Amino acid sequence: MACAHAKFTGEVGCCVATSGPAAVHLLNGLYDAKLDHQPVAAVVGQQKRLSLGAYYQQEIALQQLFADVSEFCQTIVHPAQARHVIDRAFKTALTTRGVATVIVPNDVQEEDAQPSPPKKHGSVFSSVGWSRPRLLPEAGELRRAAGILNAGSKVAMIIGQGAHLVGDAKETLKALVPLLHRKEDRGWREKIEKDVAEWDAICEKRAGQHFGRTINPQAVASQLSPRLPDDAIVTADSGSGTHWWARHLKLRKGMQASLSGTLATMGPGTPYAIAARFAYPDRPVIAFVGDGAFQMNGMSEMITVKRYLDRERAWSSISRAGARGPGPRGRDGDDGQPHGGGRSGTRGEDSAGGDRGEACARSVLALGRAPSPSRDRAPPLGVRCRWRRGFRPSSRTDPSIPGDRGGLRTGNLAGFRDGARSASRHRAGAAAEGAVARCHRA
Repeated sequence: MACAHAKFTGEVGCCVATSGPAAVHLLNGLYDAKLDHQPVAAVVGQQKRLSLGAYYQQEIALQQLFADVSEFCQTIVHPAQARHVIDRAFKTALTTRGVATVIVPNDVQEEDAQPSPPKKHGSVFSSVGWSRPRLLPEAGELRRAAGILNAGSKVAMIIGQGAHLVGDAKETLKALVPLLHRKEDRGWREKIEKDVAEWDAICEKRAGQHFGRTINPQAVASQLSPRLPDDAIVTADSGSGTHWWARHLKLRKGMQASLSGTLATMGPGTPYAIAARFAYPDRPVIAFVGDGAFQMNGMSEMITVKRYLDRERAWSSISRAGARGPGPRGRDGDDGQPHGGGRSGTRGEDSAGGDRGEACARSVLALGRAPSPSRDRAPPLGVRCRWRRGFRPSSRTDPSIPGDRGGLRTGNLAGFRDGARSASRHRAGAAAEGAVARCHRA
């Protein structure tokens, strides 16, 4: 969550852990921040100073443990030291866009705080304020890069990791673009545009495939993309769902999206979504989370969601969304087409796979747009659709939904109910589970 907060806000993300095993648990998230160059500060507990070196219970050499992941790692051994160590930790995290770790032994935590170090020899005082540095390559390097780009006939630029120019990407591009000449021959660019259009068509064709009565997971991402609100925040986990997320979601101006880019760790989708909703309580947050990652930590994160959730009003909001569907036309979609239509333009069981993907996407949005019970600390809304080979949906109908022919059922998910009877809706940091496909209306 700390890494996600940094990614979505540009501020320093903060996390806290007690000593020993809890400190070890921070490493996955901190490496996610390190490898994606995000400013994060970690405050970690340690055993009492007099216990160190005695192999005391849960004693770990924390400075060595966090040395690789951290740009700054220090232990506070005196209350007067805390002020400048914390200040340097935050400034280092911001300046280097990396991780800063502060270790605080238990007995130091219990002492009275000292707002300022004593004015005597050895005391250190932090400077006031911080300003963001402007990192640019030397002018000669910019001119040399521009010369290479201007001389080339088939030019592609790698921005970010892998680029040879060292500097802030935004500032470097602002300085480089005026030195570049527009290519008169547009043939290669037009070929790339044609290839991209062909790939998009292939992705849409794959999303439109049907598998009997089983939902095509790619259809959910494909159907969800054009329906995303302009201010949506979208997160993803690592796995098959990441491919569908990247292939089918077309981000528009005002949207934000993120995932564990370089570390590609499992399990960040739900925490990312929770952090995004805490940072922006009025924006819809939707996450693609696979069933494996959801079992690893997504289910546990439901406890986090529950803690900050006004349950009575939340369930009321979800129930209304589930009963009414995404619009006043019941099962009809925003485009006026019934859910039974499908990509192939036919109705009935043969097109049910794609139709259910579309309906599942609509369910996601119905939840994502539901009013927040607490606008200042509202966790994200979500829907979870699971796919299981050979699954056959229930044929029961819902009398509250006009034209319901059964098969697709949704409902409130306070916790998972087993197998085919799971009603996959929960207010959570996730709004659409990537390995999609079983969604019931209860």
